[in-house]
Amino acid sequence: MAGTTTAPGPAKFAAFLKANGITYTEAAKQLRTSRVTVGHWAVGYKRPGDVNRARIKVWSRGEIVPDDWREPGEVSEASAVAPFTPPAESGALPNAEAAPDTGTDDG
Repeated sequence: MAGTTTAPGPAKFAAFLKANGITYTEAAKQLRTSRVTVGHWAVGYKRPGDVNRARIKVWSRGEIVPDDWREPGEVSEASAVAPFTPPAESGALPNAEAAPDTGTDDG
């Protein structure tokens, strides 16, 4: 919800700007976004998308990480996906049928 975030990202972002003497305008140029958007992030009115969260992580030298922008209890898309299980040693996929032999040698 706009303006009601309890995620630590906005506070950490605002503190980082203040501690480093960075204005919204300077941050906007460095993060390739608008001054208004930077202001929205700093006060918690809006949260950055995944690309900007990654940019902020690099830009802040790891002080602000993507998970800082998540609400308590919010699950990231990456953690909601079932882990990948590689196929069995034989190399065949489970329940896969063998391809029919066409009798040609394609090389």
